[in-house]
Amino acid sequence: MNMKPSIVRRPFAASVRLLLAGLGLFSIPFHADAQAPVCKALVSANNQLYLVAEDGVTIVQFPTDTQSKSSISLSPDGTKVAYVADASPNAFTVVDTSGRQMSFPVPPSAQGTFTGVTWDSANALKVRYHAGRDNDVFQFYLATPGFSYPLPKIGRAIAGVNCSIKSDEGTTACLSENKLVVNKKILIDRDPLSTSNVSSFTSANLVVGTSLVTQTSPSFQIRVQEIAGGEVGLMLTLPDGSWSKSRVPVGMVMPVAWDDVSYGFSPVSVDRAKGQVAIAVTKSSGHVGTFDPSVAWSSNNHVAVVTHGSTGAQLLLVKASGNEAPMSAALGEIDQVTSISFETPTQLMLRTATQFLSVPIHTINGKSSNLQIGAVRRLPISMSLTLPGGATMASVEGWTCR
Repeated sequence: MNMKPSIVRRPFAASVRLLLAGLGLFSIPFHADAQAPVCKALVSANNQLYLVAEDGVTIVQFPTDTQSKSSISLSPDGTKVAYVADASPNAFTVVDTSGRQMSFPVPPSAQGTFTGVTWDSANALKVRYHAGRDNDVFQFYLATPGFSYPLPKIGRAIAGVNCSIKSDEGTTACLSENKLVVNKKILIDRDPLSTSNVSSFTSANLVVGTSLVTQTSPSFQIRVQEIAGGEVGLMLTLPDGSWSKSRVPVGMVMPVAWDDVSYGFSPVSVDRAKGQVAIAVTKSSGHVGTFDPSVAWSSNNHVAVVTHGSTGAQLLLVKASGNEAPMSAALGEIDQVTSISFETPTQLMLRTATQFLSVPIHTINGKSSNLQIGAVRRLPISMSLTLPGGATMASVEGWTCR
């Protein structure tokens, strides 16, 4: 029997993209003419949680008690909520849109104090323990649809400023000391005073009570005040005449930022018999920027991070293998990004102190210059919620756009 071939009619732009994709010049997942994603918000009002549309109309009310809650988090797919009830500060609760609800006690940790829970991906929860000034400790749990007690752990606990996990294999990505570390391998070092970023280096020997003026422009005055055990007391006078003091362990750095350039002052060695200290002065080679405390895994083995520098915010997609240059795109002047998640492989959700940002992305040929950002939607952190008793202002705990 003769069968006529079926003819699929596509818009001209879509046909061009399919042709380019066949040549390896365009990635198919992004569609410029695709319908805009539908956004939903998780809002909190009167100690109750609601999933609502952008116009404030309730889609579903999550079944919870009326006790106050903290650490409220919406899963990136919009199907589950996690929170900590203030009356039970050593446990977290997971509830989904079907009404399934369960509380999970948090095991005590010698590494820190439990401070909260967030969704790391659609089915992975991140439990945070406060471990110290610079780092926290994170333990991940699998919470798939139909979750039950106990939730299975994913990998081991790991320390960092913030961490994310690839839940299907347990590979971790962490930010620590302005470095991006994947499975204990440093992929990016944004420390402006690390070896790769330093353009000038001078040193001098100073006796306690003496000082030097650096040859940098502008110049600084550094004075050695004392030697105390393994530390050196330094007094630094800045170009504007102000000053600061610090006890710096031998081999460590006293960092100072001036005009968006980082300088470092380090006692590299001490001769206690002579009361003499060798001081190294370093200057960063440029505006390398710093990582915001947010990191997320994509489904195609990339890690998403945001940096801030003199030119504003940059979104980076970093191949986990580390064998490709990071892809980057400008986000412009936005506040520090405190969380980031993949709603879909081509849709990111960023949170700052003042707004949420729904960010569509795509890449062309995987090249570092070809990460592109579509129209960014700015979403509020509070909104009017329509309830049976009338409209009320509610706090937005999270958005999902899919």
